Parts: sequence; structure tokens; C-alpha cells
Amino acid sequence: MSTYRKIFPQKKPYETFQEFYPYYLNEHKKEATRQFHYIGTTLSLVYFLTKPILSIPMLAGGLAAYSIIPFARHLSTGLVEVILFLTIYLTGGKLLTNSLIKTCIPLLIGYGFSWVGHFAFELNKPASFIYPTYSFFGDVRMMYDAMKGCNFSF
Repeated sequence: MSTYRKIFPQKKPYETFQEFYPYYLNEHKKEATRQFHYIGTTLSLVYFLTKPILSIPMLAGGLAAYSIIPFARHLSTGLVEVILFLTIYLTGGKLLTNSLIKTCIPLLIGYGFSWVGHFAFELNKPASFIYPTYSFFGDVRMMYDAMKGCNFSF
């Protein structure tokens, strides 16, 4: 056992995205939930295509959040990942677009639709509250799998 794991016991059971993804799919059993995710993700991607400069802080924030996953596994929530991502994304987006509103729009669209799916149809708490970075990856992967014709049977 590594020294890190002795100091910080692991509260989050999924160490890798590959381990997390089956759990993510299980949290999206209902087709309506997945459809709301697809709508939110698609609209956010379209928005990013109209404001490509926002991809710079998005990637920077995402990479920073991803890089701290091993160090935040002992925490019960994904708050540290979210704070790091939002600090980088919102600061960079505001500096590059000169508008905090334009910077927030894709987040509000993407998470808004996704969370409606969870709270109205799936009746569960979004995995992004605990695993925000892996949940974003899961959303993209689930959409990719759907476009490939993957049958989500539960």
C-alpha cells in the first residue's frame, strides 16, 4: 500500500474511469434521463462551436480537475474538483470573452438538462456531485456509445 493511501483512506471506490463507467450507466437507466443528457450535451457542444475560444479554459479546467482526482479520492464529494475547474474555466472564460454570462451558458445548458433528467425521471442524485470529472467523461462516452448504436439494456 502506498504512503498516500495510508495517509488518506479512499472513500470513492472508483479509481479509474473504466471502473466508474458501469456505475455511471447504472445511474442512467431510464431512456428519458439519457435523452436529457444528450440534449444538454449537444446544445453545449453547439454553443462551444459558436464560441471556440471557450475551449481553452474548458480544457485547462478539465485537465486540472482530472489531475487532482488521485489526491481527492479520500473526500466524500467532488467539491474540490468542481472548485478547481470552475475557478480556471470561469476566470479564463471571462478574460477571453469579456462576459461571465457567455462563459456560464454552456454549463447551465449542459447541467440544466442533465439534472432535470436525474431529478424528474431517474429520481436520483447526479453522479457529478461525487465524481464531477468522471461524470463529464461518462456523459461524452454515453453519447458516443448511443451514436454507435449501443443497446443500453438494464
